[in-house]
Amino acid sequence: MFSIAALQSKGGTSKSTVTINVGIAAVCMGLKVALIDTDVQRSTANWFQRRHHSPPAVFAMEATRLKSWLSGVGQDFDLCIIDTPGHDWKSLCLAAVAVDLPVIVSRPTQFDLEAAMQVRNLLEKAGLAHASLI
Repeated sequence: MFSIAALQSKGGTSKSTVTINVGIAAVCMGLKVALIDTDVQRSTANWFQRRHHSPPAVFAMEATRLKSWLSGVGQDFDLCIIDTPGHDWKSLCLAAVAVDLPVIVSRPTQFDLEAAMQVRNLLEKAGLAHASLI
């Protein structure tokens, strides 16, 4: 199992859209995919309810459960992608340390890029300098 977290410290940066689109692309490539929604808005979970199709599997949970879920149920999947909330540094950090690849999601706007750099700096301080910025 490989895990990715879509991170950003602000809302509206397309974290849910990236999570869903990467998940669907991976399903189309034949992978067994789980999308995990840790955002209280539940955008990814709500998308799944409207979709009326499966896969990917979608789970909604608190970020505090991520690490144990990934090491348990998550092992049944080829790829797990975590959608994180904006404005919640604790959830962002819990997701970043629980996954194989933290990915900072940003639209090409000054405000999003400035927020992305704050997240990048936080991850570097936490020893997670391998995070990607998309």
